[in-house]
Amino acid sequence: RNVNQVFNSMKDTRTPAIMAVVIMVINVGLCYLLAGPMGNGGIAAAGSIGALVNVVILYVILHRRIGGLDAGRIIGSLWKILLATAAMAGFLMILVGQGMFDVKSRPLLALYLCLAIGGSVVVYVAVARLTRSPELAEFTVLIRRKLSRRKK
Repeated sequence: RNVNQVFNSMKDTRTPAIMAVVIMVINVGLCYLLAGPMGNGGIAAAGSIGALVNVVILYVILHRRIGGLDAGRIIGSLWKILLATAAMAGFLMILVGQGMFDVKSRPLLALYLCLAIGGSVVVYVAVARLTRSPELAEFTVLIRRKLSRRKK
């Protein structure tokens, strides 16, 4: 979405629109390819892959047009986000492997789900802090600013 906004600010709505059509075709093809072997996970993966391809292609086009994009910093941030996401996914896989969600009681399942979500957030934030993710620092500043406005 952010890359699209850059094109829009340059008065170029055509490039993102063309890319949206291309990515839709890629997404549909990947859905058919991945839904069979992976089920619903394949459909989700198709959407993620399509979004990634969209961002990469739009970034390359933007870089060719205006240059000077700090690819090293962007890739560094992406690795930190990927590491935090992988840790969070690992945490959830452990919970699933331990059978945490194999319960019959809906209230108990809801409680376990809330605990899993909370634990996932804690794992993600902890890894993001350890890797000194600039996005986490920016998010923290925004939250503090929002909270200080409420106190007034």
